[in-house]
Amino acid sequence: MSTTNDLRLIRAQHSLEGLSVGDAFGERFFLHPDVAENLIVARAIPASP
Repeated sequence: MSTTNDLRLIRAQHSLEGLSVGDAFGERFFLHPDVAENLIVARAIPASP
């Protein structure tokens, strides 16, 4: 039973890590889809804040 709980805790930790990274970096990429597509094609990095 502890194996199931351990697995759940590991999955929860990974989920929270992914959410924190998405939250930290995601806001910088809220652009019009056409602009975002051009930046992706150009492999451009957004300017620092």
